[in-house]
Amino acid sequence: QSMNITVNSYAPLGAPDVEANGFHNWPYVLPQNPIAMTIGKKYSKSGAQVWLRWQYQQGIVLNPRTLNIDHMKENMDIFDFELT
Repeated sequence: QSMNITVNSYAPLGAPDVEANGFHNWPYVLPQNPIAMTIGKKYSKSGAQVWLRWQYQQGIVLNPRTLNIDHMKENMDIFDFELT
């Protein structure tokens, strides 16, 4: 970013195929991270929305992966709060 290069976050919340590739020993996936969930409660947002908003505030282009319409809507609902 300091060299005017756009940073793109592909699958910023993880991908459903991670477990299939042998990473099933992870203690939690990003949206269920206890810290993100605690912060989310402060803003009435989900852990996923906290992660997406944090990346957005860093100037990162987000490309979350989902086929779920509800998740798509939730992913877009990150513009009415700011992490401090």
